[in-house]
Amino acid sequence: MLDIIRDKGLDLPFILFTGIDNQGLDEKAISHGADGFVRKKGKPSEYYHKLINILVEDDR
Repeated sequence: MLDIIRDKGLDLPFILFTGIDNQGLDEKAISHGADGFVRKKGKPSEYYHKLINILVEDDR
């Protein structure tokens, strides 16, 4: 789906937010055009903090 969004030229931020613990998934997501990657692992306050930082740093 992300490939379709990027092919259409839509400038939408895409952050993969997943609970899947798969080594290399983050690299694959970024290589396919994702703007960020957050794995839901550990304390919710930690991964939500990371997600918020990614969203705030995006300057679209």
